[in-house]
Amino acid sequence: MSHLRQGNGDDYPEAAGRHMQDSGALLAGGRPDGAAYLAGYVVECALKTLIQLETGRPRYSHDLSGLCDVLDTLAAQASSRTGRYYLGAQVRLRATNILNHWVPEQRYRGPAVSSAEAATWHREAADAYGRIIGQLNLAGVV
Repeated sequence: MSHLRQGNGDDYPEAAGRHMQDSGALLAGGRPDGAAYLAGYVVECALKTLIQLETGRPRYSHDLSGLCDVLDTLAAQASSRTGRYYLGAQVRLRATNILNHWVPEQRYRGPAVSSAEAATWHREAADAYGRIIGQLNLAGVV
């Protein structure tokens, strides 16, 4: 549990870690749709962690591009406390398949993601997780 746990029990950095592990397990078990779906939530939770740290309140959205847009604005402020964590992931994240193709509605769709695509999304999520949550952990921020 991180110190960012909200009153309703939501804990974005903790959830990102669980989803990262579960995505890997599903990928290894031949379940690409579930792996890709959870990889998207890893990225979402990592982005929401930064927004919560910067603004002091959670952000409720599943729009990964929109969350990045919010972080672009926040990171550009001179007073930004989290900009360095976002900027370390921003360029790579903006070019990912996961950012450009993931939607939470995937949970309702049949086989939609190939094993190769799921593996790519999992790698992209792992990169975002490491560059954001991993670095926040190393710095003792979360």
